[in-house]
Amino acid sequence: LTALSGLAPDNSGGWDGGKIYDPEEGDTYDAALKLAGPDKLTVTGYLGVKALGQSFTWKRYALPAAQRCSAAPAAKQ
Repeated sequence: LTALSGLAPDNSGGWDGGKIYDPEEGDTYDAALKLAGPDKLTVTGYLGVKALGQSFTWKRYALPAAQRCSAAPAAKQ
């Protein structure tokens, strides 16, 4: 399932011109993204006029150290 697509860098340092899919409603909206910090992303979904859209802040999920994947085993020779 593709949630975000078609985004391109814009002049403000973010990304715009893409689409975002809302699986709860089954609708697709125009989308813009902007970094709000090292672990935060502001996602704006809108229909035609970005100023009238709705924005959400997505936060990076930090896995506890015990749940992180370990390095791949070395290949046998």
